[in-house]
Amino acid sequence: MQSIKTPGFVVVLTALKACAEHLRREKKEEAKKTILAISGVIQFLADISQEKEKSYKYAQKVVAEELAEIIRSEGSLRAEITETTRSIEGLEKSIKQETVNKDALSGHISSLRQQLAESEAELRRHRAKLAELNDKSALSIIRSIFSFGLDRAIMGIAALIDNDAGRIRSLQQELAAYQKALSDDSEKIAGTEKTLGRLRETKESSEKLIAELKGRASDLHEHEKASRQKLVFFTEVALFYGKLLVMLQQIDHKIEDVADIVNELDDSAPTITDFDSSGGSLISLKQALEKFDDFLDREPVEMVPPAAIARIRTFTRASQPRGS
Repeated sequence: MQSIKTPGFVVVLTALKACAEHLRREKKEEAKKTILAISGVIQFLADISQEKEKSYKYAQKVVAEELAEIIRSEGSLRAEITETTRSIEGLEKSIKQETVNKDALSGHISSLRQQLAESEAELRRHRAKLAELNDKSALSIIRSIFSFGLDRAIMGIAALIDNDAGRIRSLQQELAAYQKALSDDSEKIAGTEKTLGRLRETKESSEKLIAELKGRASDLHEHEKASRQKLVFFTEVALFYGKLLVMLQQIDHKIEDVADIVNELDDSAPTITDFDSSGGSLISLKQALEKFDDFLDREPVEMVPPAAIARIRTFTRASQPRGS
């Protein structure tokens, strides 16, 4: 990919120092001519630095919007998890109660089955007794008071058998009702457990999404930090070249500012964050401007505004010796 190879800060610094020397010698017109001669370079560098400043301002805006969306999404997911957790707790409580009911039904059914077994055994004993009495009645040849007592005994046993049969029917009906209730309760528990399983899956899915959002947010925070450092760097560079542009536009009144600008560049105090560092390294304004030149040497032409390229190429041609 093609890069820009262009006179940059070195040209500007040389011209500024020459201009300051002209002013020291009170050659104001020469000073103005010296600065005006590099107006194309200043304009170019101002355009590029402002473009980069805008680019990173936009990057900050995009990151801030995405982080805000992540916060909103995480908030919605947490609200859903809270509601799902509440539903899960309600269903677990319901299952616990239904299980208690189911155990009670099972216990009652066991009791009914025992009662039924006892009643059926009683019925069998009464039927056996009745058969025995019937046999004795059949063998009686002469009816007597004894045989009359036997008939009464037969009638009493028959009544007991009827009672046994009635009690058995009642127990069977009650048992059937409890068995149906137990079956219904089991189906209800199964359905609730199925719903509970779906809710737990939903909760787990939401928790995974939150973890992914947190990871994305962490990456964005790192990106935002690096982007912010670059924004600060390019803003400082843009401010410097913007100040030179103002001087060019008001050169008759601002030319005297050159001395202050040169003094500012000679100040080696580190005041600007180096965008290639982790944020802990500071460099001077001059170092920042030199680094900006290095950045331009690596910058693809596609990233540079066409008007700026045209200006610098015009300046480069004008700077070449005639006939070369």
